[in-house]
Amino acid sequence: MSQIIVLGQFDIHPEDTAAAMDLMRIMMTETAKEPGCIHYAFSRDLTNQNCIQLSELWESAEALEAHFHTPHMARHKEGMANIRVENRWINRYKGEPAGRP
Repeated sequence: MSQIIVLGQFDIHPEDTAAAMDLMRIMMTETAKEPGCIHYAFSRDLTNQNCIQLSELWESAEALEAHFHTPHMARHKEGMANIRVENRWINRYKGEPAGRP
């Protein structure tokens, strides 16, 4: 079974970066508790403090799909609706665990 890798980037309006990071911190904490979540992190870019990177690793597409229906995802979307995101991209990839034939 393929693992799912998600990579993304959010360019946040400077006045909203602190609020966005608070929302993202909660999302990271709650998502890490989900079944099938191997890795989930938001990270501030080292060269642009208003740019936040997203990296995720899921055991399966089903685990990622379940993530989209969690209460904390709904709260995160609601909160992010008030954040000025100047640019964003998110890509999903399939991958195989390292060392697996």
